Amino acid sequence: MGKIKFVKINLDENLILGEESQIMSTSNMLILRDGKIISHFIGYHQKEQVQVILNKHM
Repeated sequence: MGKIKFVKINLDENLILGEESQIMSTSNMLILRDGKIISHFIGYHQKEQVQVILNKHM
């Protein structure tokens, strides 16, 4: 099974990264592969929902 790395980014301190990733609000999760966004979802999700999304991209 593949590896997952979770990173928390403070957009107030990293405005350019937020703009480059087209993040308009908090509570975003981006899934990247080889530096490219392959999935993106916004807002609260149940643990089980997040597991399904992550498993789909592993």
